[in-house]
Amino acid sequence: MDSFFMTGEKKAVAPKADHKTEMARIVAVFEGKTNEVAKHGKSVCKKTAGLITHISGVTLPNGEFRESVKRGLPETSQWRIQEEDGSWSFGALEFDKNEIRFIPDLTPQPVHAFPATSLPFHLLKSSSACELVKDEHVAVYLYGALASCSWKMAGSGRKWSCNWIQAAQTVSQMRGLNEPYTLPLVEYESERQGCEDAELIQDMLNGLGWEIDFYPDMEETHKRAEKLVADHELNEPGPTPEWYADYITALTPANGLMARANRAAFTGRIPFKQWYSFWQLYNFDA
Repeated sequence: MDSFFMTGEKKAVAPKADHKTEMARIVAVFEGKTNEVAKHGKSVCKKTAGLITHISGVTLPNGEFRESVKRGLPETSQWRIQEEDGSWSFGALEFDKNEIRFIPDLTPQPVHAFPATSLPFHLLKSSSACELVKDEHVAVYLYGALASCSWKMAGSGRKWSCNWIQAAQTVSQMRGLNEPYTLPLVEYESERQGCEDAELIQDMLNGLGWEIDFYPDMEETHKRAEKLVADHELNEPGPTPEWYADYITALTPANGLMARANRAAFTGRIPFKQWYSFWQLYNFDA
């Protein structure tokens, strides 16, 4: 029997979404009415809709001032700075009127474990592949190769395919720089350099015994993208997640599928991993 009838206690009921209020918030963000800028000594903090979108300058425990600081993993509230050797350090931020302080957290970043029979496992065990992928041009191509198609082990019938996040986790772990997996997803700045790097990746994967199986049918995946958004739009709203601050400039009151996905993220209806699943499934040529 339901506990309500046994105890008389009322069950919590989630508040219903107020579409008019939500759209008013979205329009205010779109028109720049929620933007804020605050100075903390030499440091500057910018916000949109209460979310930190950019920080210029933090002070380290040794008194050193670093201009660039970026958000850490979407599952945490950490931030990160890049060291001279290209590796990344993570930590928390403390604010006062005179400065923004970066407080390092020496806890190692989480490592994703892949099955021993998988392509990522074989790549991570290959010292030559890990060395090659330290070149960001090569890393860009490897991420694209892993994320864009399905692979099979020649002569074994074994197959492997992944989502964009798993592809990014593979590449970031191979590089050994304590990178967050969001770097391959959105931050690698190198342009693809043409056939030379593409052939290098093909040789790398073929050398490990893997070859292309098939490319996805983008017409079919686009239908799945539409369903993913429609399903998450049915969720009750919640606070805007901090990770969406990095994407909030795409928020719009328009009605297209991309706009709906952004609204679902802004209103707390779609988690980060499903957010990136949407972009993997979305057919930009549709």
